Amino acid sequence: MDVVVKKFVDDPFRYFAELDLHFELQEQFKERFPSGPFYIHREYPVLVENYEYGTGSSKKNKTARIDLVITHNADSDEETPLFGIEMFLGKYNDRGLICIGNRGYFLKESGVGGKSASEHLEGDCWKLNKVFPENHLYIYFLTHVFNSRSSHNYDKKRICKICRITDMLRNLAGVKQDRLVIVEVIYKDGLKSSRDELGLPALKSNFPLEI
Repeated sequence: MDVVVKKFVDDPFRYFAELDLHFELQEQFKERFPSGPFYIHREYPVLVENYEYGTGSSKKNKTARIDLVITHNADSDEETPLFGIEMFLGKYNDRGLICIGNRGYFLKESGVGGKSASEHLEGDCWKLNKVFPENHLYIYFLTHVFNSRSSHNYDKKRICKICRITDMLRNLAGVKQDRLVIVEVIYKDGLKSSRDELGLPALKSNFPLEI
C-alpha cells in the first residue's frame, strides 16, 4: 500500500481514472504474493435484495460491486473473501498545464465541491458494511490544483473548500474513521504546496495502516 501512495504523491496526474489506481494496487499486491495464497478479486459482486438501497424498480447500486477484495485459497480451490477495499480518485483542479519533472499534463477544469466524494463514500460504506463489516478499508486519493491567475477572493474560497471536502468525508455518519485513508496532493501556481503553506489545519491521516 505504501508504494501506491508514494507513487500517487510523487506524480498524481499519471492516474487518469480510478481504475488506474485499482491496477496499481493490484500489481503491487501481486509482487508481494506472486504465488498466493492471497489474491485480489476485482469488482466483487454484492448481493442486493429488492428492499435494500432504495425503492422502486430502479435502485441505486442494484448491481453493487466492491472495487477490490482480498481472497484466500490455501486449503481449497474456492477463494474465500477476507477483506474489501473501496477507492476514489477526486480531482478538484483548475484548467491549465502543470509540469512534474519532465512530464507535462494539461488538466481539464473540475468541480471544487465535495458532494460527489461524499455520495461516493456513502455508497462505499453501504457495500463494505454489508459484506465486510469489520475487515475493510477506504482509500481516497484527492488532488487540488489552483493558480494565481484567479482573484485573491477566489483563491481564498478555494483554499477553504480544500478543508471542507476532507471534513465532509471525515464526518460522514456510518464510516469507521479508522478505516478511512485520505491521500491529498495540493498544487498552487504549478508547484506542490501543503496545508501548512496555505494556512489550513493538518489533515488527519490513518496512513500507514496495516491491512
